[in-house]
Amino acid sequence: MNILKIPVVTLSILVAITVSSARAQNTHTSLERCREIRDSLQRLTCYDNLSASAFVQKQDVATGARVFGPETLPSLDRITARFSSEYTKTGDEQARSELRIRRKQAVQDLFQNTKDLTFENWPGTVDHVVFSTGGDIILVVEFLGFSLKDDSIKKGTDLHNYLSSTGIKSGDAVVVSANARGGDALDYILEASWTPAGAMMDPEYKVRFKSIVSSR
Repeated sequence: MNILKIPVVTLSILVAITVSSARAQNTHTSLERCREIRDSLQRLTCYDNLSASAFVQKQDVATGARVFGPETLPSLDRITARFSSEYTKTGDEQARSELRIRRKQAVQDLFQNTKDLTFENWPGTVDHVVFSTGGDIILVVEFLGFSLKDDSIKKGTDLHNYLSSTGIKSGDAVVVSANARGGDALDYILEASWTPAGAMMDPEYKVRFKSIVSSR
């Protein structure tokens, strides 16, 4: 009788992949459940409970970037909401400038001073999809208190072809992965808003999307 022998190393890898996939699916389901809660306080409480989970922190083999999974979202949402609230409570421009610097430090601490960031499997909602005159696509995906924006998805790329063929539109639920763009003196992740108020109240962080999957 022939017995199929599977190397121990191969078996370990298969088990790790299965466990990782199951954990990612459970996290995605939990985040979707939180997003559906209409009451803002209850929604944040739901996110707080999720934040007890450890962040998904691994290395992107292709780029060397640290990878942060959807477990990071509740903490980033709370940082955004806290500083947005403080911003609205003061009319002093100097104080508002200091708040932005403090927010930068909070985001830097959240991502543990990681310079090259990759966001993986983050569930969000398409804010808008725009085709530029040259054929490139501008895509903005929003989360609870902030958005991720790619202002140049090149024509002819797999991602461009996917967006064009599926007809993804504003309001669609999606799961995205992206590489963050390095920040500046004001923001840890480069921010795209035209005004300081926009940057603090509804930040739009610049990224390069790696993948997007529609839930519809």
